[in-house]
Amino acid sequence: MSDPLLGREPLYPSGLRRKWFSIPYACGEKARTVELSSLFAVVSLLMLIIVGCSYDSPADRRSRATIHLTKLQELNLQRAELIPELIKICRGQVNDDLIGSVVSALDKVGQMAPDAIVKLSSDALSTHFEAQAVLSARTSELLSAAVENQRLKSNQAFLALQARIESLENSITIARHDYIQAAKAVDILH
Repeated sequence: MSDPLLGREPLYPSGLRRKWFSIPYACGEKARTVELSSLFAVVSLLMLIIVGCSYDSPADRRSRATIHLTKLQELNLQRAELIPELIKICRGQVNDDLIGSVVSALDKVGQMAPDAIVKLSSDALSTHFEAQAVLSARTSELLSAAVENQRLKSNQAFLALQARIESLENSITIARHDYIQAAKAVDILH
């Protein structure tokens, strides 16, 4: 009996019968068949591997949120370390009230308990984010006021510091977004 897909008699080992469901394919000069049951087994195995590898446990999501929060805290710390240098350069060149508002915002951020933040409590995080947002706003106001000052505009140390702070602000924005997305997956932030 010839196979309609191959156009000839399929080659089978002697004594074996062709199963009802099989898919013939050509391989070089010899024709072979793949049993549908074995094809189904391979596809099922691949599906299990894909589903098993993509399973995201609550512990994994919480760990990811903690990692993003740690990165965000490191960036905030780097910015907080640069702000006193900015204040030192700007003192006497810009309004003292503006410098005072940056100092008070920096103090408020410094008073935050790191343990409460790491524990991922919703209240501590919202307070922390609010304090960081106020610090960002005050720092931006100080930078924009300092840019208007001709002496600071030509100060290379100020320009380098401004570029570093602006770069950190952008990184903080991205890290905060990443953390919020990870926290929503854990349902820390509602």
